[in-house]
Amino acid sequence: MLLHRLFLLLLPFMACACTHRDYQAADRWDLPQEQRDSLEFALTRHFTVNDNFVVSSDSVELQPFLPQDGMQAVAVRQEAAWVYRGDKVVVAQTVKLDTDGHPTFYIKVAHNQEVMGWITEDVLLENAVPCDPISQAIHAFSNNYLFALFILMGMVALLYLYRLRQHKRLPIVHFNDIDSLYPTLLCMTVAVGATLYTSIRQLAPDMWAAYYFAPSLNPFVQPWPIGMFLLCAWLTLILFIASLDDIRQQLHGYDVLTYTLGLASMGLVLYLIFSQATKIYVGYPLLGIYIGAALHRYRRQHVAKYLCGNCGKPLHRIGRCPHCGMLNREHPEP
Repeated sequence: MLLHRLFLLLLPFMACACTHRDYQAADRWDLPQEQRDSLEFALTRHFTVNDNFVVSSDSVELQPFLPQDGMQAVAVRQEAAWVYRGDKVVVAQTVKLDTDGHPTFYIKVAHNQEVMGWITEDVLLENAVPCDPISQAIHAFSNNYLFALFILMGMVALLYLYRLRQHKRLPIVHFNDIDSLYPTLLCMTVAVGATLYTSIRQLAPDMWAAYYFAPSLNPFVQPWPIGMFLLCAWLTLILFIASLDDIRQQLHGYDVLTYTLGLASMGLVLYLIFSQATKIYVGYPLLGIYIGAALHRYRRQHVAKYLCGNCGKPLHRIGRCPHCGMLNREHPEP
């Protein structure tokens, strides 16, 4: 019931609109070469003039001149401009030049009327992120998830040592788990999402680039691989909230914090394992093995095989009923 309510609550956000660009091929237009280059750039690079970026590195140098024929710069003599971390820049112009036989796109970006200049496409993408918050979240998580993993695992280790001093078992998903299917489903969803994410990045990089520069949270208007990945992301959020509700009801005190941090650490570990294993195609069979093992582990721990002879409540093993206190015994076969 809780999972159903959470899905209904998040459904309006999942149905939010996305940005979609539909460019025609540049060779179909009777336009000057500069405008053809701009259309070709928009088609192949997925961002274009008037798109906004945020500088993510410490500083970036903007050249006041545009190289011509790879030999010399034709420009008014002036000093280079600089933009710094957090500065917003807008793409003002794109030009395609052949430098030493290799076509290179040069991009003119502007921070304001005084600060503007030229950089190559590679320099822009290495040192700036699109202004869209979804693109920034993708960029931040891609670079910082290992740092978050180490912090969470360190906190779990400290709590585990504290619980050992009290001679109590540490509750953790898959091992000393709570009586809820949500944490197991959450871990499996993270593993599937990590496999899909790496598969898209490796097998369809152009599709991922198009999504990165024009992202959306609506999975139903995306190509099916990205749509499946977004469904995993939404399902991860829903299952995490549902897991928190069950954790709060079944655990108390330090155990709530320990189990929650352990669940988050397990999710990051699974993301790391499957994202790296999929790069060498080992992740696909490993995913099937993990899902089978996780379901088997949950079934062994939580699926009741017996019923209490007094109150009829499910029992995991023969013995005293935790609900009514009656001692149940296994009757020998006649």
